[in-house]
Amino acid sequence: MSQKTQATEPLSNFQRVNEIIEKYGTEKNQLIPILQAVQSEFRYLPQEMLSFIATAMKIPDAEVFGVATFYAQFSTEPKGKHIIQICDGTACHVRGSGKLIEGFRQSLNLSENKITTDDLWVTVETVSCLGACALAPAVVVDGKISEMKEPEKEPEPKEDENKEVAELKEVVQGIIKERDVAKKEMEQLKEAMGLLVESVQTLQKSVKSSFKVEKGEGGQNPYKKEGADDIYEKYTKKNKKEE
Repeated sequence: MSQKTQATEPLSNFQRVNEIIEKYGTEKNQLIPILQAVQSEFRYLPQEMLSFIATAMKIPDAEVFGVATFYAQFSTEPKGKHIIQICDGTACHVRGSGKLIEGFRQSLNLSENKITTDDLWVTVETVSCLGACALAPAVVVDGKISEMKEPEKEPEPKEDENKEVAELKEVVQGIIKERDVAKKEMEQLKEAMGLLVESVQTLQKSVKSSFKVEKGEGGQNPYKKEGADDIYEKYTKKNKKEE
């Protein structure tokens, strides 16, 4: 944060951040609520916005960046539209959260270091505790804790884990399907825009062709409509003759 970076965020984004700062005030104890609100708006905390916040609150950039990187709830890297959080605390780990984490990563081509899909559609995070040990292994999808129903009889551990993995894979598949539908709609829109551009170009050629005439004596087009430059040129010549 010691080095200033060239702003790449749209001006409207900074205006929105400024509105959030005005709402909470510039007192130092409002820094965390402001960062929470900004992250809620943009899904992460860009460095440029952290510097903007520091300037508006009149506190050092390094202090704002320190808070943003210290707390696990904040992220300085872009996150996906859908956030999946898997608890890997003691209770959840014992009940197989490791297999759930691995299952999500394999389904979405993610890893321990890469937690967000390339199209910023899904982010898979591991957290120390979600405060829902009774639902272990606890998983939160877009802010909602998944409900794990207790079976009537105690199943074999492997079957129980497989059932949980299957349920959560179904959730992931639903998210992936939504992404694929959005991509298909975008491709259809691009195709329609391409056809529209071709139609406009064809119409332009047709109009130009319909107004094309042969040049008369002296290479001048007798049917050419005079433009402002032509009229001004005649006006200038006329004034010179009168002088």
